[in-house]
Amino acid sequence: MRLAERNDATGLWDFTDLADPLPAEPPVPRRADFIHLNGVKHAAANDIVRSFVRVSCTMPVRLDGFPQARTHGFGLVIDAEKGLVIISRAIIPFDLCDINITVADSIIVRGKVVFMHPLQNYTVIQYDPSLVQAPVKSAKLSTEYMQQGAGTLFVGFNQNFRIAVTATTVTDITTVAIPPNAAAPRYRAINLDAITVDTGLSTQCTSGVLLGEDGVVEALWLNYLGERTESSHKDVEYHLGLATPSLLPVLSQIQSGAIPKLRILDMETYVIQMSQARVMGVSEEWIRKVAIANPARHELFMVRKVDCASPSSTDTRPLEEGDIILTLNDKLVTRVSDFDAMYDQESLDALIVRNGEEMKIQIKTVPTEDLETDRALIFCGAVLQKPHHAVRQQISKLHSDVYVSARV
Repeated sequence: MRLAERNDATGLWDFTDLADPLPAEPPVPRRADFIHLNGVKHAAANDIVRSFVRVSCTMPVRLDGFPQARTHGFGLVIDAEKGLVIISRAIIPFDLCDINITVADSIIVRGKVVFMHPLQNYTVIQYDPSLVQAPVKSAKLSTEYMQQGAGTLFVGFNQNFRIAVTATTVTDITTVAIPPNAAAPRYRAINLDAITVDTGLSTQCTSGVLLGEDGVVEALWLNYLGERTESSHKDVEYHLGLATPSLLPVLSQIQSGAIPKLRILDMETYVIQMSQARVMGVSEEWIRKVAIANPARHELFMVRKVDCASPSSTDTRPLEEGDIILTLNDKLVTRVSDFDAMYDQESLDALIVRNGEEMKIQIKTVPTEDLETDRALIFCGAVLQKPHHAVRQQISKLHSDVYVSARV
């Protein structure tokens, strides 16, 4: 605690330290047990309860355009021995925050951010497992992608922190991009396959999983922060499933003790059907190849928007809006998972269709650590930072490396 006194002689404030901060109480291990779902007939649902923890996040400074100071939700324990938890990035949007993790509705421990995915809307956090004397169980993640029409078990948590369970069916799996917020750009998920299910609980539950009968987690159920409506001035929140196979390459690195250094293509895409692709100049040969490679969904990806570069960057942008991507490193691209080659490559050889003509280009990837905010300055009530990823996604030219993110 400090005392500030105005010095009329110098025109400055003189500060005096009154006392040192009180030391934090050392954490102690505590014991607890999880609840039992006596009325639920699905054994897999009873078992997965031990893999959920409640997470609350408090942000002292609003960065990256995020509109809230406090959030809460449920995370899934992916490694009980290491204390690793995966949770929606709509709950933990950046790492300048205080995280409390509640285990079995009883034990509260501190958490820290380990990894934030730049595109797929999830964050990996960690707690000290030595402080938790409870039968926490690591969730087993499926290595197979879900199929439309498949049966699954929906296990979610509603806004009252109560668990809800029902058997349901996968209604659709489609490539989506969460709509941008025009007034204040903020993190949003793009270029991902979203799963929807045939149950009303899907709109009531912000966190959860889709389970197989064997107890294997087939998809995470996450909340996605969307745009703010002009009529109600409220933020739209989407509830969608994310298949677990797309998580495994990153999670395996984290479990081995490494922090993934991903690289991405700085662009946003959307899918087009073969009728539109044919009109835009895609040959009949490529259309046949798409039908063979992806019998369930005949589609290609078109570039919707290319992120703007930093004012100090000299890199050119070989991709243009409207380009149709045929191959990356000689592999046909008909699924979102086909873009995973970008994560560990500094550049990719691409075959595209532009203005009705096929051409080969080389595309450089960008390191994701450059997209996260690691420094902020509060000056005269304004929070200043570098333009974050969402800003670069929504404008065509970046005029400055100084961005006013919020006010205090």
